[in-house]
Amino acid sequence: MLSLTSLTRGLTIGLSAHASPRPPCRAPATMALDGSGAAVTIRDLDVWAGSSSLIRGVTWRVMPNERWSLLGPNGCGKSTLLRAIAEAADLAGDAATEIAVNPRLRFGLLEQTAVSGSERSVREEVMSRMEGFQAAKAALEAAEVACVSGAARELETLERAMGEFEAAGGYTVEGRVARVLKGLGFTEEEFERPCSSFSGGWQMR
Repeated sequence: MLSLTSLTRGLTIGLSAHASPRPPCRAPATMALDGSGAAVTIRDLDVWAGSSSLIRGVTWRVMPNERWSLLGPNGCGKSTLLRAIAEAADLAGDAATEIAVNPRLRFGLLEQTAVSGSERSVREEVMSRMEGFQAAKAALEAAEVACVSGAARELETLERAMGEFEAAGGYTVEGRVARVLKGLGFTEEEFERPCSSFSGGWQMR
């Protein structure tokens, strides 16, 4: 099996690191599918995620029946590159793109499983999966709102709700979540980033 080895941030197929962002460059309009019968041809491809450069200057050709593997750390652009190729396959015949896919081929992309794509922050996403804690917290908040008159029945409900909240982890839960996220490699600054802003590999975590 042929493989693309990994560098500091990603793929070696002509990838180099550049600090200053710029719009992806486009190949000349005369670019056509590689004459040697390649299944996929990529020329001088740049891929950006917002202002972050994931892939720069990639030139790559895949021949029919070849098998390749993309190797690199989470977030280096592996899934982004495959998605760009899949999108180019949907636009077969557009000579203005940097990716040419043989129009006689059918292209399939199997997405990674268990990737939420949620717009909630990493911390909020983890907390939302703690159903028992969330139910106990909601019950406690409702009991606190209802306990305005100081009636014995309402005080009993509040006391019971407080007990269930503490049994579910109470005020220690957020600290426990932070420790788990740090153990998975997330920084405190990343706790508040939306899940969708992370690569597929990081979302899998």
